[in-house]
Amino acid sequence: MTLALTGCSAVTPSRAGSGGGLVLRVQGMPPATDKPALALFKKQVADFEKANPGIEVKGSTTVFDPLTFSAKLSGGNVEDVIKVPLTEPPRLIEQGQVQPITGQLQEWDHFDEFNPQILKPLSDAAGEVYGVPQNPYAQGLVYNRDLFAQAGLDPDRPPTTWQQVRTAAQRISDRTGKAGFVHESKDNQGGWQLTMLSYAFGGELERRDGGTYTASFTGEPVKKALNLLKDMRWKDDSLGRNLLNNQNDVIRQFAAGQVGMFMGSPGTYRLATT
Repeated sequence: MTLALTGCSAVTPSRAGSGGGLVLRVQGMPPATDKPALALFKKQVADFEKANPGIEVKGSTTVFDPLTFSAKLSGGNVEDVIKVPLTEPPRLIEQGQVQPITGQLQEWDHFDEFNPQILKPLSDAAGEVYGVPQNPYAQGLVYNRDLFAQAGLDPDRPPTTWQQVRTAAQRISDRTGKAGFVHESKDNQGGWQLTMLSYAFGGELERRDGGTYTASFTGEPVKKALNLLKDMRWKDDSLGRNLLNNQNDVIRQFAAGQVGMFMGSPGTYRLATT
């Protein structure tokens, strides 16, 4: 996500450039090693500066770091335009650390094409929008049609419930010897996947009560999610032999035809089929 920061007391506003114009500090500049992307970024900067005389854009290769972001923000050491994960905008909006850009966005021809659900985390209660969604995506079930056919399953009718996923995974495992379903579990990705799975069971990992947040990961939906994985491992034996996988591991296994199903985004599917 991309957000435009305000010049409030917690943030150092852009300084005037050598010619007296405004200097706009912008995150998202590609590293020097990515020459094509960097060239495109510089062209976009040049085009912007030509269309907006008096504004100088200074690109930054800074990336979001959850361990340092809050301290840098409080100290006024972040850029004017920043890129943050989807988890950050609601807090930044509530604390008044970003400014609305609704008017500018509404002038854009493609603004109406945004999915309202994607804009919701970037908006306040009054409907003001504070950022631009850059890389939104949805999780979905990625499955191997060949393994479905080999297991006697209809590739044109994939599972639509978690019970159906479990049944299909066991069938694939029993009849093909491949992992019916693989769940990411290492490099901090297990928590992300468990969160997604818990949401699918109607749960959430934290609950807001007024201005207080309370952990709710001991609730019934999370237990159901964990029990599903437990049963698939210890009762069905459909998760394969290697249970420690990150996203890259899963993609490689899927591309090699060793995995029946996994939860992924459109990007992971593309990588798994190239």
